[in-house]
Amino acid sequence: MLTFNEDRHEYFWDGKIVPSVTKIIAPLSDYSHIQSGVMEKARAEGNAIHHMVEWFEDGVLDEANLPAWMRPRLAAWKKFKAESGWETDACEKRLYHKQFGYAGTCDLCGTAPKFPKLKGRGIVDLKRSLYDDPATGVQTAAYAEAENHMQGRHVMLINWRAGLKLNDDGRYRLHQFKSKADWPTFLACLTVHRFKEQHGRL
Repeated sequence: MLTFNEDRHEYFWDGKIVPSVTKIIAPLSDYSHIQSGVMEKARAEGNAIHHMVEWFEDGVLDEANLPAWMRPRLAAWKKFKAESGWETDACEKRLYHKQFGYAGTCDLCGTAPKFPKLKGRGIVDLKRSLYDDPATGVQTAAYAEAENHMQGRHVMLINWRAGLKLNDDGRYRLHQFKSKADWPTFLACLTVHRFKEQHGRL
C-alpha cells in the first residue's frame, strides 16, 4: 500500500520509504544560481496553481475569492479545457512502480479529444514557468510508466505526455514530450540514486 507524508514529502510502500520521482531526477536541474527567496515564492505560487486546478476539477473552487494574480491563470486553464476538450480522469494521483520501486504524484491524467495529435489518454504536468524543460519530459515518462504499470490492461494506457503553463495573460502554453530517451534517462538517474543510497552519499 502506498502512503504519503505531506509535511516531509516522503512516500512509503508497505511502510518502507521509497524515493520520489522529483528526488531521483533532481541532478538534472540546477537552481543554485537562483536566490532562495525567489525559489520560495515560485514554489508557493506553483503549489497554489496546482491546488486551484485540482479544486476546479473537483468542483469545489471558490472562484469569487481567488487572489487577483490567480484569476488569469484560471482563465488560461478554462481556455485550455475549451480548446482541447480536456476531460480529467485523475488529479494529483499518487503513483508507485512496483518493479522499479519509486513513487510520485501525477498532476493530471485525461484526454484532449479536440487536439488530434494527442490521441488517447495522456499526462499533463502543470508548470509555473519551465513547461518545456527537458527534465519535465523525464519526469512525465516516470509517471507514465508507473501509471501504466499500476493499471495494466484495466484502463487505457498513457499515450502522450505534456507540460502546461498557465500564463498571467489568460493564455496557456502546451509542450508535448516525445523523446524516447526520457524513460532510459530516468532509469539512469534511478541507478545513480540507488548507488548513492547504498553508499550513504545521498
